[in-house]
Amino acid sequence: MKHFAEQRRRENTTLGTSSGNEGDAKPHSRTRSLEPNTHISNNLSPTATKTDSTEDTQPVSKDVCFGYEGHPGTIAFRTVVEEVATDLGEEEYRPEIYKIIKKKLKGRRFFKNDDIIWAEATKLEARKEIGIAYDQARGRVSSVLEDFDPLSLPTL
Repeated sequence: MKHFAEQRRRENTTLGTSSGNEGDAKPHSRTRSLEPNTHISNNLSPTATKTDSTEDTQPVSKDVCFGYEGHPGTIAFRTVVEEVATDLGEEEYRPEIYKIIKKKLKGRRFFKNDDIIWAEATKLEARKEIGIAYDQARGRVSSVLEDFDPLSLPTL
């Protein structure tokens, strides 16, 4: 902390001397100046921020895209779900199965298609889609997913 304060004093002194006021270097005061800090560089531009945020919401090849079966991440997802369904046999879909599948897909995000754009799926949507894929892989419908409507869940 002391090092930081010393560095700040040097910066302020340098700013004061570079403007031609070499003898007028004032001690550090606790009030803030209304002038913008021109010595601090800001590399973030509005356009850079927009592209970064849209890149975060765009699926990459390892991500799972529900509704786009040809996507590499979705193909890997289907493969994992089929492996788990084969290993577990006739077991119905339950939270433990969801956790097994999620663990095998560690580091992947789940996306759903909202009209034209891809949006990251909520945890509830991902659980439902994983359950549907699991049921398709084992060839049966789990009683948990029959007539599933998340809005009809009881509130506490």
